Amino acid sequence: MEIEKIKIHRDKDHTNDIKLNEELGLMMKYPNLKLQQKIAQIAEEQHEIEGLFDTMISCIDYIYDKETTYPSKDHTEKEMKDLLYKRPIKFLIYLIKFITSLTELILFSISYDL
Repeated sequence: MEIEKIKIHRDKDHTNDIKLNEELGLMMKYPNLKLQQKIAQIAEEQHEIEGLFDTMISCIDYIYDKETTYPSKDHTEKEMKDLLYKRPIKFLIYLIKFITSLTELILFSISYDL
């Protein structure tokens, strides 16, 4: 496969900064290989909705307000789930959009020499 044939497309509205309100937000992180493996395992082991919430939680880097950041690694899984479960549906849609609009790799004209 020729690397030059790989094109990266981003949704123009994609952002990793999800605002909960004027003072509180989440900074999302992009999945690395380790996180992608965790997400794949979640998808295999759990119900689709439960897996989606766990995927969203795995992608939260930190929570922030006007004065402080709170790394997600400093919070329990239950605390993170409670944070998501208590948000309005509009907020969850932003998180789902983040997950689904991650950079897509589109491969063009792949040929193999036999």
